[in-house]
This record gives sequence, structure tokens and C-alpha cells, in this order.
Amino acid sequence: MKKTFVIICLSTINLFYSQDKTISFNVKKGEELLQYKISKQGQPFIVMGKEGKDLTIISYDSLLNLNYEKSFKSNYKGLPGFFGRGMYSSPIYYDLRVSIDGKYAVSENDKKIFYPDGRIIDTKIESFFYPKDIDHNSSFISNENLCIIGKEMIEVKKGKYEKSDNSIFLFRNLNNLNVKKTEFKTPKIESNQEVLKWGLSSYHKNFFFMVNKELNKERTNDKYNIVKYDYNGEILSLKSVEIKLDKKYFTASFNGFGAYAISYTGMASRHEMSSTATGNIYTDLKNNVFYIYGLYTNDKDNDFYQSTFGGFYIHKFNSEGELIWKMEKTIVDTKDFNKNSLCFHMQVDFYNLNNGQIGFAISKSNNSNFAHLFSLNEKDGKIIKSKKIEFKVNDLMREGIKNGSFPTGFNSETLIGKNNGNIETLFSTFFNPNIESFFKKNKTTKLNYKTNITENGVFLIEEDNKNNKFRILKFNN
Repeated sequence: MKKTFVIICLSTINLFYSQDKTISFNVKKGEELLQYKISKQGQPFIVMGKEGKDLTIISYDSLLNLNYEKSFKSNYKGLPGFFGRGMYSSPIYYDLRVSIDGKYAVSENDKKIFYPDGRIIDTKIESFFYPKDIDHNSSFISNENLCIIGKEMIEVKKGKYEKSDNSIFLFRNLNNLNVKKTEFKTPKIESNQEVLKWGLSSYHKNFFFMVNKELNKERTNDKYNIVKYDYNGEILSLKSVEIKLDKKYFTASFNGFGAYAISYTGMASRHEMSSTATGNIYTDLKNNVFYIYGLYTNDKDNDFYQSTFGGFYIHKFNSEGELIWKMEKTIVDTKDFNKNSLCFHMQVDFYNLNNGQIGFAISKSNNSNFAHLFSLNEKDGKIIKSKKIEFKVNDLMREGIKNGSFPTGFNSETLIGKNNGNIETLFSTFFNPNIESFFKKNKTTKLNYKTNITENGVFLIEEDNKNNKFRILKFNN
């Protein structure tokens, strides 16, 4: 095995900066950080190297202890060297998808599986996520289970497939590569309201959830149907809950459940919001509860796409679908939030901070750049603190096109000094006082940060772009 080009340094708790652990690494001159990925439970992966050379993958656990560091051969190809004068192109990262527990990873392009013990297996699988016999709808890796949901594709003649009406659940065990394919059944919903298609909501170690919605025309009452499946594709339970607003009306957001579609018309494309985007759901398995949340408007007659924004709502339920509490919060911000705005510019983010608090963020980053941040008590939904922040955005850095190895481009000198981050970097200074203190002590540096807020802590990757030096910092919630 070739010698690694990564220099790793571990440091224990640094009281001066208040982070709980830090690892540092350098990338060899002429080589690049090709991927930084973190699992839902907070386990980082790093891939580094150069096209045409062996790459290196490094895996850590959620405490930033080293799991393994391995070199491997790859078919990775980066960008061509020339795009024309004045033209830019987004970077090509190494394709890596990781399991929720951070133990398994898969590369579609290289047809490789990366195992918890550091083994790297080359497979002859044509496609992990897009097999010819399934029209892909959803796919995910839950621990050692690689799953695909979609319509069955039938080969009508050699090399030609047509989509059938049969839904299929494909389950591949990454340890033995055995495949099980079965019919995927969803409950039939009888309703006089608009019934939306089933969509993947969340996935976990032993089961996953699918959700659909029933929307009334008045936009005051949404019904969520939530199905729990095991990894044989069998239904374990079906719960239905209703979300009602009092003299308010549902409106959509960029990342509401179902999000939006892109319609292509000749050379151009346009965004078309889907009515599925009027709310979202978060499942907290540790406490056996789930939350449904979204935005509302006070405009009765306007459609959900063109209405102004009035505030947000959160409803908390136990695992049986019984309401624990609900809250609605009016936001008075005539300068920004309350203006008429296209919904796909407004984003809503929900964070289980795992410290008795919920983090909630509503943000917009196109022609006006702001966010409303809230910290709520998870027991009763009462707001503990709130803040509006404003920031600047460098679009080329946000797309990862220049001045960094990963997308950043968000800056607020009040929050992070002269540094650049992704939008979660700005959010984290509100949710975590240790991160706020960290940036106050480092406000004169000009470094790049990408932040992931997880249930197991907040992780920041830091890049010194001039010297090709990196650190990963973990802060407990």
C-alpha cells in the first residue's frame, strides 16, 4: 500500500476555543480534497487525491476517532482544464454516499463498497442506485441496507424497457450483496381532498417512513398519512394526523416535503412549485415523537405560490399520532420576510439539537439575504430565544466554483468575522454559544468553513485555502 499523503494531528478538548475535539490534515501539493461527507449521525468521511492517481479515503466516528485510512484505485475524473474565457463550471466531487450510521459508504462510479473495518470491495454491480429494471423514485442506505423504491421496468425486447404500474422495493445487503426484490404496497387513501403521491420521509436502522398528504382547497387543513415499513417492504403501521390553522393559510417553502420540480422548455428551465411543499415532517426516534412544521400566510385568496409570508407553525405528536403541543409564531418583518416572494427562495430548516431544544431557521438567499432563527423548548414549544440575521452571499463560492474545496460563500462579519461559511455556519453561531465564542476569537482570519448540525454535535470543516490545510472541529450541542 502506498504511503498516505495525509498528516493527521489529534487534539483533545481545547478550552480556549471551547471545541470538544479537533483533527488536522494537509493535502499534498497538486492534489485536492475531492469529497467531505458527514453521515446523519455525525461520522465524517474524507476523500483526497488527484485524477489518474490512487485516492485516499479516511473515515472517523462521531467522536472524531479514526476508523480507517485507505488508498484505492479510482475512475474519478475532474473537470477539463479549459472552459473558455470568462466561463465557470461547478466542481466535480468524488461520488460517495454514506449510511446513516456512518459505517458503510458506496461509490456508484467506482462500483465500490467501503466497509466499517476498512475493506474496500470492487463489485460488478452495474448500478447501485439506478438498475435497468427499476424506474428510480427514492434510494437510501440505512446501515448495511441499500434500498431502492420505484416502478418496475419490464424488458419488452432486448435492451428496451418500459415502465409498468407495479411499484418495487429492492433491498441489497451490503455485507453479502444478496438482493431481495418485492412488490411495494402503499395504502389506498379514499378522500375528497387533493391526495398527493407517497414520498420517502425518513429512514432508520430497522425501518423507514413514507408519507402522503391530503390538502383541502381552503389551505387551512392538511392531513398527513404516515406509513412505517420494515426492510422486507412490509407495512408495520399507518398513522394519520391533521394539521389545522386558525384563520391562517398554508404556504410553501423551497424544501417543504416534495419541494419543487424543474420544467425544461427548450434551452431554458423554470421552477414550478409543487403543492406538496406546504409542510414537512421530522421524526425523533430517541423520544418516539415526530414534528410537522411549515410556513403560513394571512392571505386567504392568493394561491400558496404568490402569497406573502406571515409566520410558521410546529405541531408535535407522539408515536401514536396524538398531539402533544402546537405553536404558531407570527413574524413581523416588513423589510424582508413579510414581502411577497416566490416560495422556492424561502427555506425552512428544523434541527433536533439533542439538548432539550429545537432549532428552527427560516432563510432566504437571493436578492435579499436574511434568516429568522429560533430556539424552542422541546417539551412545550415555547420560544427560548430568537434572532434575525443578515448576511452577504458570494454566488461563485456558494456553488463551490472558486476560492475553496467545498461550497461556502456566506459571510456576516458580525457573526463570523472575515471568514466564509455555508449557511449552517451562520446558524450554528446562534444555536451553539461555543461556536459563537470560537468565531469571536477568530474574526480576523480568512478561512472557509462548512458546517453540519447533527444530533451528535456540530461539525465544522475548516480550510486554509492558501496553504491547503484543513481541520475538522466538533462542538457538542
